[in-house]
Amino acid sequence: MLTWAFVFLALALAAAAIGFGAAPMILAPAAKLLFYIAVLLCVMTLIGHVMRRI
Repeated sequence: MLTWAFVFLALALAAAAIGFGAAPMILAPAAKLLFYIAVLLCVMTLIGHVMRRI
């Protein structure tokens, strides 16, 4: 999922550099959302792993 966040981020940056109008406005929030979901899942996994060791 983190890979998709980076893909959307790269697409948004490329579209912004080229000058497309609506594409960066759509792709950047999608990348941000996927990044936060990936971070949340990572934190939940780490907490679960620590809890299992206790």
